[in-house]
Amino acid sequence: MKAFVGSLAFYPLAFLSGLIIAILIIVIAPFSQNNAYKLGIYWAQFSMFLLKNLCDLDYEVEGAENIPKSPCVIAIRHSSAWEAIAQVLFLPRQSWVMKRELIYLPIFGLAWILLKPIAINRKAGKTAVSQVIEQGKEKIKKGMFVNICPEGTRMPEDQIGRFGQSAAILAQEAGVDILPVTHNAGRFWKRRGVLKRPGKIKVIIGAPISGNNKHYHELTEEVKDWISTNKPN
Repeated sequence: MKAFVGSLAFYPLAFLSGLIIAILIIVIAPFSQNNAYKLGIYWAQFSMFLLKNLCDLDYEVEGAENIPKSPCVIAIRHSSAWEAIAQVLFLPRQSWVMKRELIYLPIFGLAWILLKPIAINRKAGKTAVSQVIEQGKEKIKKGMFVNICPEGTRMPEDQIGRFGQSAAILAQEAGVDILPVTHNAGRFWKRRGVLKRPGKIKVIIGAPISGNNKHYHELTEEVKDWISTNKPN
């Protein structure tokens, strides 16, 4: 019963707090990108507080020592809304590759734009890949990690989706590694589910994968194999 009631209570609290944070980001971002980004972190922290206290859902991170000091491409498993919220808490300052539709949301969309994501039309094919590569290289030059969900959309916990090539191509053209990240968040917060199961989500951050002397197809498969093989139960 607690999980059900807590799950229902989470949404209005997360939405209202997110709305307040979005408005603050809109006000502050023109003057300080760093402080605007910190506001996003505060909202993620509050969301994790809500999940822990309302739904008995916590998380742990393994492999934080693998995060390089220099910017690289992050390839993260996508199976839940949880990682979209929580990743700013355990990964460095980043720019997200996200679907363009999100920037059209009232208030929230403007806040997203001001946080400098790479907003793509997922149906644009090669044009979207070119956009990720061009803008991704600029983000990396400015000292930001670029976060890509290679599966493109949330997948059921027991499935690994087809991996796109943009993470591998960007990493090779920018001359950086790929940091693979996997987790089992979909086990506790299903991709289209409202109910949050109590427990502890496990996140595993792998050692950076180099793309030197590899075709981008080979690099993509290596990242996919690591994420699928190391995904917690």
